Amino acid sequence: MRRWRRVVVMGLAMLAAGCQDAGLEALEQRLVAWRDDTVAPPMKGLSAPPVSAPVSYRFADTPDPFSFVDSRTGRVDGPGMSTPHAARAPLEGHALDALVLVGTLRVAGEAWALVETPEGRVHRVGSGDRLGRHRGRIVTIAGAAVHLVERRPDGNGGWDERDVTLMLDD
Repeated sequence: MRRWRRVVVMGLAMLAAGCQDAGLEALEQRLVAWRDDTVAPPMKGLSAPPVSAPVSYRFADTPDPFSFVDSRTGRVDGPGMSTPHAARAPLEGHALDALVLVGTLRVAGEAWALVETPEGRVHRVGSGDRLGRHRGRIVTIAGAAVHLVERRPDGNGGWDERDVTLMLDD
């Protein structure tokens, strides 16, 4: 047992001697010198921002080189132009749920729908006409219903198409 104690005491003594480092003092001095060198110089005041003169864009009246016109449909496509550029119809200024279908009729074999605005004005619309703020296009008018397709932004710069039906109230 005594022998065991001696081995343990000798091991601890050697371990304690190994933890002592002569270079620790020199390292501490280098760190202090390094910290003193990194003191930031005093800041100067900011200068006034440069004044720039407005420049006119001389190509504003020329066609966009990144867009093209589809010769079959006449539709303009290009960056930022993913919606058709047709003039807005009067019924496109209203939300679709604010418009009321008040009747349908057929004249010379062509179907028409009568749609009332919140102001009380009644408009006659046919296939291909647009309704609602999301460029809803009438696909069919059948009986007491108007079927249309809306294009809503998908949040990623594109568009989702959604089928919507306006029904005649009884």
